[in-house]
Amino acid sequence: MPPRSRKKQSKPAEPAKPTKKSMSYGVSKKAMEMICAMIGMTEPEKPPQVRGRFVKGEQVYCKWDDIYYRGKILKRLTGTNYYSIHYWKFTKRWDMPVNQKALLRFDTLGNEKYVKKYNAFSRKVKKAKKKLVEECRVSN
Repeated sequence: MPPRSRKKQSKPAEPAKPTKKSMSYGVSKKAMEMICAMIGMTEPEKPPQVRGRFVKGEQVYCKWDDIYYRGKILKRLTGTNYYSIHYWKFTKRWDMPVNQKALLRFDTLGNEKYVKKYNAFSRKVKKAKKKLVEECRVSN
């Protein structure tokens, strides 16, 4: 075997960072608009949130994989904006740290309505994305 070249190979260019809107579903803004038109819905507006920290034992909604789940605060991780969360009706193996940005208070009626609408919207988007991918595979 010939000896390997000692020359360092250049790294490939890093892909462009996704926009805030496209990060939530892993698609571009244009594709998201197309999916929303396809399902006839738009992403629901988040209600105004009460500022402040969450306390131990408080019931919350936690966003994971674009779905809100009911959970309970176990503790606040020191020095960060993360909370240890236990998901309702899940085993404790699923307990995990969650950023404060992914949490909504459980006890407000506005949040409850928002979570129901958002979860329905999210399921429809996932279904539409799956359908689009299948159509692309069939057409190619």
